[in-house]
Amino acid sequence: MAKKKQDGLALLVMEITISYIMILKYIMQIISDVVSYVHGLPKMMEFGLEEAIMLHQGLFYLGKRVRVASVLL
Repeated sequence: MAKKKQDGLALLVMEITISYIMILKYIMQIISDVVSYVHGLPKMMEFGLEEAIMLHQGLFYLGKRVRVASVLL
């Protein structure tokens, strides 16, 4: 009977250990995902800023062209 209790206790400890390892694995994966996202964020922001500047310049030039065309008419 004592052997079965020891085996059951060993199984329980093993299951708890595996559970902790899996939880730590998921936490490390989440941290890794967050770090990679934050690391890529400046590149995304820089690309967005360049796009916004180009769009603003394009609209400015378009507005100038429209004004010039309306003066010519």
